[in-house]
Amino acid sequence: MKRSGQGGFVSILNSRLNAVDYDSDAYSKILYDIKAYKEDVIAGRSGLRIDAPVETEVAASWIASRENGVDFYATKLGRVIPADELVALREHNADLLRVVESNLARYEHLIKRMTCCAFFTDPNGVLLYKVDGNVRNEHFESLELRLGMKWTEEDPGTTCAVLSNKHRTTVQLVGPEHYCLLLQDHITVATPVHDEDGAFLGTVSLASLIVPDNERNMPFAQPLLLGWALSLGAAVENELKLSRVHERFNSRKIMGFSVASGNGFKSQSACDKRGITEEGAFAARTFDQLVGASPALKKAVTAAQYAAAMNANILLSGESGTGKRSFASAMHCHCRPEGPFVTVNFASIPRDLVEAELLGYEDGVYDGVQRIGRPGKIEQAQGGTLFLDDIGNISFKMQSILLRIIGEKRLIRVGGMEERPVDFLLIAASSQNMQNLVEEGRLREDFYYRLAGFTVSLPPLRERGDDVIGLARHFIEDLCARMGTPVPELSEGTIKALSRFDWPGNVQQLKNAVEYAVCMAQDGMVKMSDLPLDVLKSRHVSVIGRDGDDAALPATFGELEFPAPLEKIEREAIRETLVYVHGNVSMAAKLLGVGRSTLYRKIAEYGLADDDRA
Repeated sequence: MKRSGQGGFVSILNSRLNAVDYDSDAYSKILYDIKAYKEDVIAGRSGLRIDAPVETEVAASWIASRENGVDFYATKLGRVIPADELVALREHNADLLRVVESNLARYEHLIKRMTCCAFFTDPNGVLLYKVDGNVRNEHFESLELRLGMKWTEEDPGTTCAVLSNKHRTTVQLVGPEHYCLLLQDHITVATPVHDEDGAFLGTVSLASLIVPDNERNMPFAQPLLLGWALSLGAAVENELKLSRVHERFNSRKIMGFSVASGNGFKSQSACDKRGITEEGAFAARTFDQLVGASPALKKAVTAAQYAAAMNANILLSGESGTGKRSFASAMHCHCRPEGPFVTVNFASIPRDLVEAELLGYEDGVYDGVQRIGRPGKIEQAQGGTLFLDDIGNISFKMQSILLRIIGEKRLIRVGGMEERPVDFLLIAASSQNMQNLVEEGRLREDFYYRLAGFTVSLPPLRERGDDVIGLARHFIEDLCARMGTPVPELSEGTIKALSRFDWPGNVQQLKNAVEYAVCMAQDGMVKMSDLPLDVLKSRHVSVIGRDGDDAALPATFGELEFPAPLEKIEREAIRETLVYVHGNVSMAAKLLGVGRSTLYRKIAEYGLADDDRA
């Protein structure tokens, strides 16, 4: 299996477990053999073997980890570099990190709903950016993934990120293939990122927790994570390549894609044509490029345009995935198109670095690598827009500092004495209820009212009616244009399913779902069965009947009258589902939400094996 990247064709160092049916005894046997072999390697009883149950590169990394003295029972992963070095690295890779952040945002909803996390490491293995999943999950809390953490074969030993950095290839590891005990319950994938000249820039990694309750999802977890990682790596490389093209022809820095509307690509707006300062970022969207025509969206657009024209402080509120960054970009292009659009995400910056990132610092403040002072994000936004995302995560100290800066339009860099005038449009955004944060004592009341000079509420996707299908077709067209493939049709059943689903993750979840479906589709048609399981298993979607070759859970179970004994209901549900999927046990198991082995047992128990499923 290969991925074509900017650095050429990249092979995949994949787990041998991928080639084994998870329901078979072979899978458990290989897991046992891996654990036994690694114990022998760590104890020095074995070296590299031709018949080893893991790839040679993995076993060689175990040996290197052992020789470097890595603690198999370590309670923490990796060491953290000094803060000044981290600031220097993040500043040096600022453009790259903006691209990584924008692409990881596509999967943010899924990452945060799952026991999953995503992160980016530089060529030396330093963790520069991360998106946490279920942050309350004790397993991920125990990992203590922190920015500045350095992952090598010296500490914490064999991981997918370490191997990907070492071999410049995509790597997938499962459970005991990792060196440290802390990672024994995880599936991880890492893929390298190159620039258009083939230079290695770093590694995008995804990690997912394996728990017994989710055992039936194992056959899907490995290829799903692998697909995510490959897609992310390719997307980052393509966006970097596009940025370089614009630099060459326009002598300006562009970070982001032009967005197609439902009527095709828009002509360049005033925002698109402006020059961008070196410190600024490109704002890719304007109001006429927002896809949708529902009354709820039009109301939000009207409010946003009015707020931008007033030049007041603006607070964007709305559920995760409703498009707050797109609205902020559009408001910037509406009122300050000639200036920079600078984004600060408080969820992605360590609290001890926020002050330096926002305010900048003077010469000599740090004793390490970054001795020369630099302006912060606020100064970089001079004459343009400062977009503060996830503002609900801001510390009390920064609330006080920002409150003064917003009011006085002046700042003092860290370690400095000189007051510097600043001028910017302030747009803040949060998925949390800001008034609740005030009541809980997590947000200063005066800071909240200073931010909320004008509040714009963005509607969730479930309130936007036909916009769902318009957005779905837009995302499909955009994906196929990037991949150079024909645009598939949507079956009637798929349209019904997309329309009825409530989309808790809003636009981002819809985008992820249709991109997944396009990848699964065959014969130029996206069918219901191509949609992700979380959509198919929804109570609103599962009642959709047969639509051509589409398969969904049946609305009724044959001639069964209710109420009925639970056993009869279960038997009829299995029988009808098998009919709908034409006897495909794997598909039936997915739709019913049970493991395949469990379904086989139920089929035998209810005597359904001989039923006509044609």
